[in-house]
Amino acid sequence: MIEIVILTGCLLIAIGTICWLFIKSNKVLFYDHCNEKVTCPLVSAGSVYKDKSKANVSLLGAINENTDMYDRMLVDGNSMKEFGIQTGDMVFVDRNFKNEELSAKTNSIIAFTIQPKQGMKIEYKLRKFIDFYDTLNGQNFKQWLAVNHSNLDQKEAWIDKETGKDKREFEVPAGNSRFVLSETRIKKGWWDYKRRPHYSIHSEDRMIGRVQYKIPGESVYILNKE
Repeated sequence: MIEIVILTGCLLIAIGTICWLFIKSNKVLFYDHCNEKVTCPLVSAGSVYKDKSKANVSLLGAINENTDMYDRMLVDGNSMKEFGIQTGDMVFVDRNFKNEELSAKTNSIIAFTIQPKQGMKIEYKLRKFIDFYDTLNGQNFKQWLAVNHSNLDQKEAWIDKETGKDKREFEVPAGNSRFVLSETRIKKGWWDYKRRPHYSIHSEDRMIGRVQYKIPGESVYILNKE
């Protein structure tokens, strides 16, 4: 008899816990109202091979900043988690920023357009800004990197996962003079226990804006992605 009472009590506790977690995960129930539903593009923080490009979301509670002049984007992926931005966050991207205001010291997070390839639907991705490389300074990229950013010169962080080539040896496309050096964090595989630095070089004209504000994922209710 005692065993039955104990088992029944444990079962009720388990059911109660499951119900509580389910209700808590449905964040809408914890607010009196949601702001108007909005549709915004996804911005990748990780793999760009995604089958969704936008999301319908509601913001829970009021926005304290004036964000009308910024583009809203929903973060998809956790490669920027070490820099304070993670999946489910909404970021506000300023397209009217001045390139020369970017600085590695200010931990500027920037959004790039993605060059479309088969299997990609998402159009934007996030990176942490490091520096500008100008091809007109008389140094090839590898020389410039050794002089200005020798701490970034570890080979594994420069290997292109698709081609296997070392991106430090890249050839400058005709008509381009300035490039953006940026960083993200990746895992080599499921066995990797942490995300490691991964560096990229993009043409300056693919940079569309700087992240000015974010709303944490706890205050963003994702209705669906499409």
